[in-house]
Amino acid sequence: RAARPGADRFAEPLHDPRWRAAADAIALEYRLRRPVRLLAGTGPPLLVTWGYRRPIVLVPTLVASWPLERVEVVLRHELAHIQRRDWLVLMTAELLRVLHWFNPLVWIACRQLRLESERACDDVVLQHGVEGRTYATQLLDIARSFGRQRRVWLPAPAMARATSLDRRIAAMLNPALNRGPLTNRARIATIAAASIVTASLAGFGASAQTFGSVSGSVVDATNRPISGATLVVTGSPNQAKHELRSDTSGHFEFVG
Repeated sequence: RAARPGADRFAEPLHDPRWRAAADAIALEYRLRRPVRLLAGTGPPLLVTWGYRRPIVLVPTLVASWPLERVEVVLRHELAHIQRRDWLVLMTAELLRVLHWFNPLVWIACRQLRLESERACDDVVLQHGVEGRTYATQLLDIARSFGRQRRVWLPAPAMARATSLDRRIAAMLNPALNRGPLTNRARIATIAAASIVTASLAGFGASAQTFGSVSGSVVDATNRPISGATLVVTGSPNQAKHELRSDTSGHFEFVG
């Protein structure tokens, strides 16, 4: 038995000959050199893949009743994740989020990365001859069959996440989108642009850390506010002085 990610139950090897034959044919078409294991989960229905050296695709036990067209759509999508090494990328992003949990930009970037990985695999499926409306219909049927199940957090790409379906289906049905892979020139330009933005944000963060504010209230021994009290703050290293007076309620605030 193999433990599932993000769940406390187990999965059994999937022996359905239709799934095994389709997986082998698509893996050969995608030029995957690593053998792909197929598992059937006994818990909440999930479509998910994980692993790098020994990739695994997990499907629910109800797939025995699925038509062959849906089997091929699912496997084309999941094996595209393996071909793109998405699990490794997403694990790296999750580690970054753990280290920078306090930064909302990292959370936004991780969420967007998941969405873009799903869209990229959708494009791979459409590039291999699956019609957009057919693919969208199959995806919606799968999502409906999973819809009443409790949500499970997964550190892996999941095909039928309800939170991203609307945007993905809109992209599937848009014939004007360019679904081809990035050229080498585009990759270089993207990396350069990302490096410039990262360096700019790092510089901004370093400069922003030199500013702050000091606030409080001036009171006498009986805890009554003192208005008009003169306060002076001296900054280092140039010993610059800033002076102000407390207001009628004794409050003061040095900004910047």
